[in-house]
Amino acid sequence: MEFVAETSAAAENEQFRIVHSKPFHIPSWLQSFPGIAHGGGAFGTIVDDTAFWCLFYNTGSLAVTTSMTINFKRPVRVDGGAALASPSSSPSLVVASARLDTFDRKKTRKAIAEVVVREAQEGKNPKEWPVVCTGTVSFFVPPGGNSSLKRILGRVVDRLPKARM
Repeated sequence: MEFVAETSAAAENEQFRIVHSKPFHIPSWLQSFPGIAHGGGAFGTIVDDTAFWCLFYNTGSLAVTTSMTINFKRPVRVDGGAALASPSSSPSLVVASARLDTFDRKKTRKAIAEVVVREAQEGKNPKEWPVVCTGTVSFFVPPGGNSSLKRILGRVVDRLPKARM
């Protein structure tokens, strides 16, 4: 998944910028029922990853997920699934967006991000696209910041983008 931070005039007035994924299809290997994306597996990953990148783009901080809740609203068709809902069905194109609600680097070391995943529909305003799921992700920002996570995660930290957006 690739992400971009919102750069509109409205974003400039917010404490934290909203981060959006680029549109993508759910691959068939993430299906549970034939042709339908697995809710917890596929969307758990999407919600968690989108929330993390929102935190990282807004603060430059690395963190670990402590809890996550997801509310599912509708099924999503996968790309190349064994059986789609109808012969004319095509795979769903989804977009995830996240807003950082809480960030306390000093006292509680906690961050919370809210995520909305929508099914893209051609010709409609993105805010009118149907909601697939919503999620809330809580993070712990460890003492010592990024250097303490680097001791745990090793070289993977070196591959993260260096500059804040």
